[in-house]
Amino acid sequence: MEYGSDLHPMEFGELFGKGLDFVRRTMPTAGLISIGYAIVMCLITWWFLGDIGRMMLEAMQQAEVGARSAPHFPTSLLIVYPFQIVSGLVAYFIAAVTLIASWEVANDRDVTLGQVSRSALARPMWYMFLQNLALGFALGFAIMIVMFVTILFAVVTKGVALVVLVPLIALGGLAVAVALAFAPYEIVANGRGPLKSMKMSYELVRSNWGRVTGVLLVLVLISVVIFGVVAIPAIGPITAFVREIIANVPSEGEASRDAVMQIMRDFFNTFPFWLIPVYTLLGSVLTLYQRNVLMATYIDLRARRGDFNTYEDEGLGMGE
Repeated sequence: MEYGSDLHPMEFGELFGKGLDFVRRTMPTAGLISIGYAIVMCLITWWFLGDIGRMMLEAMQQAEVGARSAPHFPTSLLIVYPFQIVSGLVAYFIAAVTLIASWEVANDRDVTLGQVSRSALARPMWYMFLQNLALGFALGFAIMIVMFVTILFAVVTKGVALVVLVPLIALGGLAVAVALAFAPYEIVANGRGPLKSMKMSYELVRSNWGRVTGVLLVLVLISVVIFGVVAIPAIGPITAFVREIIANVPSEGEASRDAVMQIMRDFFNTFPFWLIPVYTLLGSVLTLYQRNVLMATYIDLRARRGDFNTYEDEGLGMGE
């Protein structure tokens, strides 16, 4: 079979335009489910913050009158951990849907949300999820050990170890992230297992470290700029809150307590809470864009290797 019209080498700047094109073409599938998930997350987050805010308001009111009864316990706290687990599984499913939809679009195939959803539930994708989970725990444990050793050396060397080891740890984490960035894309495109997909990802990146790192850094820069601009309305309330807290916390007595409570009220009255749903929706769209740019980068790296000269679609795609 002939490969898709998008499976060819690209210039560095072209990768970001192609990612945007993939977002547009996958909007009826991956875009729809991503934005729907973001809306649900907005509603749940809003309810959670409202529940916590109600508890804090009751606590401040009781403190004013000297009441000793416990304030309203936020029921939302009871579901925090189950919610994190469920939302993590859903987010992984959406990531799989995005990659599969992007791969199908790159191959000039029209697919439905039902088709990509069934492919996202295929066994290799969940193997990858479990592999990433295990890898995450292993890396987390390794980081804890490294940080413990770093702190120990910092005590012995009077801080010199922090200056030397912390940058090395950061660079090591970046290197691992870059090397394994395309493992999920290998599963989607070639149906490889988790370990083979990680090995293939490293093979793709090995001779293109600068290119892949550049793409990742540009994506991070885009996110930082967009989120930074959107966060401008929150800078004033947060700055005023921190400044007033620093000015009033050192003092003691009832007057100081009343001042802190007034600072809290002012903060809640002035903080632009509408930023929360905006941030959630923006995060969903930016994540969709980032994954599609990385799909374009993955295609570019494979095309430069000549992989598509003898192209066979053996991945999780729907095929013909």
